[in-house]
Amino acid sequence: MLVLQAARRFPDVDVFGLNPGFVRTNIRANLLGSRALVAVVEWLTSFMMIEPDTYAARLVPLLVSRDLNGRSGAMFNNRAEAILPSPSASEPSYAAALMGASDRLVSRALAGRAGEGAGT
Repeated sequence: MLVLQAARRFPDVDVFGLNPGFVRTNIRANLLGSRALVAVVEWLTSFMMIEPDTYAARLVPLLVSRDLNGRSGAMFNNRAEAILPSPSASEPSYAAALMGASDRLVSRALAGRAGEGAGT
């Protein structure tokens, strides 16, 4: 939904969504606390994982392709295949709620940064 809304809000910027799935990295190493538990989870999910170099080899050519011109809002899986948004992503009430919440978070973050600078 964020990809679709960003494409609508910023028509002069090309926005694309990437769904890499599970990429074999150690990003989840601290997620479960126990190294043994992490090793078990990694082993159980290993059949769904893709190597980072494989993912990059598939996606980098796509991201520099001229075929993407004029296709802002397109989304791709870890094989660089176009994927459709979920049906709820085009539901106007969901989009309005998500974008409203996102706008409020950005406003709070910006206000917090402005407050930090005021004391220095």
